[in-house]
Amino acid sequence: MKQPDQLILDMYTSKAQADKAISSLKGILLGINLDGDINEQIRRETERINISGLCTSEPDVTFDGKTFCITGILQRTSREGLKKKILNQGGIPTDGITLKTDYLIIGDNGNPAWAFSCYGRKVEKAINMRKDGHTIMLIHEFDFADVIDELITSA
Repeated sequence: MKQPDQLILDMYTSKAQADKAISSLKGILLGINLDGDINEQIRRETERINISGLCTSEPDVTFDGKTFCITGILQRTSREGLKKKILNQGGIPTDGITLKTDYLIIGDNGNPAWAFSCYGRKVEKAINMRKDGHTIMLIHEFDFADVIDELITSA
C-alpha cells in the first residue's frame, strides 16, 4: 500500500506541486483540534460569520401569486408557521427551488459549513439560478419576518 505522500505525488505532474499540496494539507490538519469536539470548534470559529452578504437587505416583497421556498433552521418561528404566514399574504410556499421560485427565505441557523462558502443545496441552486439570469431573491429570515410584521400591523 502506498503512503499518503506518494499518493499525492502520483496525482501531480511535479514534485513541487505535490509538496505544496502536502504542506497545505498538513496546515489544515494541524489547525484542527483532533482531540476535541470538531462540531464545537466549527461553531466557535463561525459564530460571527453569517450569510447576510448573499441576502437582499430591506427587501421589497410582493406576495400575490409569488412562490416562496424556505431553507435553514428558523429562529423566529417554525417552518410550518412561516408557510401559514406566506399563505395568509397570498404567497405560495414550496419545499424546493424551481425556476418558478421568486423568493428563498434563509434561516439564520444554517449549516456551519456556510462560513466556508459551502452552502446548502437550496442556497447553491439559488446562487446558480441568479448567475443564469433568474431574479430569485434571497432573504434572511429576520428581514422577512420584519416585512410580514409590517404587513400585519398596517392591516
